[in-house]
Amino acid sequence: MKLAYIAGPFRAKDKTHGYNYYEQQKNIEAARDAGLRICQVMRGEWYCFIPHMNTSHFQGAMPDQFWLDGDLEALRRCDALVLLSTWWRSVGSRMEKQCAQKLNKPTMVYDPTMSDGAIRLGFKAIEYRLGRQQWWLKRFWRKVAS
Repeated sequence: MKLAYIAGPFRAKDKTHGYNYYEQQKNIEAARDAGLRICQVMRGEWYCFIPHMNTSHFQGAMPDQFWLDGDLEALRRCDALVLLSTWWRSVGSRMEKQCAQKLNKPTMVYDPTMSDGAIRLGFKAIEYRLGRQQWWLKRFWRKVAS
């Protein structure tokens, strides 16, 4: 089973009141829905790690940086990054995308209007890229060992 990290906006701020619970809840639900749909469409071949669900409503329990650092560590352990279509609105998602690029992780943008076939095709492309990376690593280590 492969692991996909779901990235998209989490926090929501209101200019007049600061923290906006309703908008944040919508962000959490969007990430949850994306992760669940991907798991169903991919028939259990991929497990989605959804940081939104992992840390929802933990604000103030620990410094924000603690949660952000934990999310980046989870991303390092995942096979691929899936960006929600609204990812560009979030500083955290942009940071996660940069981290995935540095780690050479395959990345896909998910939109809720995508067909099941498009989702499967996107993940098959990711699997192909992961397979090519593994092939290259095996070849590299054979050369190093000889």
